[in-house]
Amino acid sequence: ALYTLYPILRNGEYKGAVLRIEESDPAFGLSLGSIVQDMALYGLGLIAIGSYLGHYMLNRYLQPLDELQEGVGALTKGNFSYRLPQEVRTDFSPLSTSLNILGTRLEEVEKQQREFVASVSHEIKTPIAALKIITESLLDARDTVDRDTIFDFLEDVDTESERLKDIVEDLLYLVKLEQKQMRLEVDMRPISRCLEDSIHLLEPIAAQGQITLHREFSQKIFAEFDYNRFKQVFINLIANAIKYNNPGGNVFVRLFEEKDEVIIEIEDDGWGIPEEDLTYVFQRFYRVDKGRARLTGGTGLGLSIAKEVVGLHFGEINVHSTMGKGTLFRITLPKRMQVAR
Repeated sequence: ALYTLYPILRNGEYKGAVLRIEESDPAFGLSLGSIVQDMALYGLGLIAIGSYLGHYMLNRYLQPLDELQEGVGALTKGNFSYRLPQEVRTDFSPLSTSLNILGTRLEEVEKQQREFVASVSHEIKTPIAALKIITESLLDARDTVDRDTIFDFLEDVDTESERLKDIVEDLLYLVKLEQKQMRLEVDMRPISRCLEDSIHLLEPIAAQGQITLHREFSQKIFAEFDYNRFKQVFINLIANAIKYNNPGGNVFVRLFEEKDEVIIEIEDDGWGIPEEDLTYVFQRFYRVDKGRARLTGGTGLGLSIAKEVVGLHFGEINVHSTMGKGTLFRITLPKRMQVAR
């Protein structure tokens, strides 16, 4: 029923009220009840379907997160070859790409570590094996060997011991450079003086090999660098240019500046480097001519050390070479380290 109350007012004063009671249509109650019943029935069904579809779509959307978790777990366990599928682009694709790149880099690092250990083992094993052969030969011939032969053997022992010492020292030095444990004594000074001192030390060696050193710089060019570290780099590069050259050859040392950078070039007209080896010359223990490695000496770490030292100064070192015509090493160094990056 519908109850309606009408107030009775006279001159603004409340005098009473009239109550009207009207019975509703029974059909209205039935139709309203059926509507509520239908809404409850179909609404629950729609809610169930919506919940299922929402759960399904949410799982589809979050599936890349499960794959990311699986990928992180694989990398954590050392499976650096694991890669996430990227056939379908999703909102999480950038994360998948980053994880795949990380896996690739970790795989490369692991490969380099294995190669490094193998190279170190080989390089150290060679002088140790030579020392063992020399000592065994002396022991076997202890009753017949003469004094001069003993001293010849001792000279070989001294040579191999020195080679072993150089390898260990260069290895320790390189490790410190790579781990950024080497403190740089950086100050502003003429880099031309560092080049001049390096050339002066190597002139006797060049003269023995009939190699002419050409200084193609005159004015003082200042840069912010560690004198002792770069002197080692210059000595190594110039010594290589002398070592891998022919009698009567030439080595050109150039120095010039371009805007905020200093350019150092060390070029020779010697043996040259094969094109397929240029990518690897800065790797540790890498030698272009394995047959001449014993003849030319060295630890095979000089160029790796040079690259690390130049990198610590925010510079770059590149190599260009042609077989039979010579090799050019080019160092680009910022005049001030703080403006490099």
